[in-house]
Amino acid sequence: MSGAMCTICSEQFDFDCLHDVSALHCGHIFHADCLTPWLNQSMTCPHCRQEVTRDTIVQKLYFSQPDSQPDADDSVVGEFKLHLSRVSKKLVKNLNLQESKMLKALDETRGKIKQLIKYV
Repeated sequence: MSGAMCTICSEQFDFDCLHDVSALHCGHIFHADCLTPWLNQSMTCPHCRQEVTRDTIVQKLYFSQPDSQPDADDSVVGEFKLHLSRVSKKLVKNLNLQESKMLKALDETRGKIKQLIKYV
């Protein structure tokens, strides 16, 4: 089910995550946390606008995944995710450092402007 997404929040379904998936009788699926508030406002499918009744809602869908053995591709993906995480942390650290340098320069400039205003 790669690429399937909840049309309420526009996020892809991650069937390994904590979000429950609900379905309507028209066949459309949504995150349960997204669908409940929607149906409190409108008893129609968020996707096709077909009328919905509470007794036709499948509250939780269960998905089975075939047992698979990790292969070389899985380890490459894992290594890439780890590398990406490290790079992201370095970027955030560098951005924070640049931000603090810019704030310091801004404070110094404000001080100089205040001094110039005193002499005008």
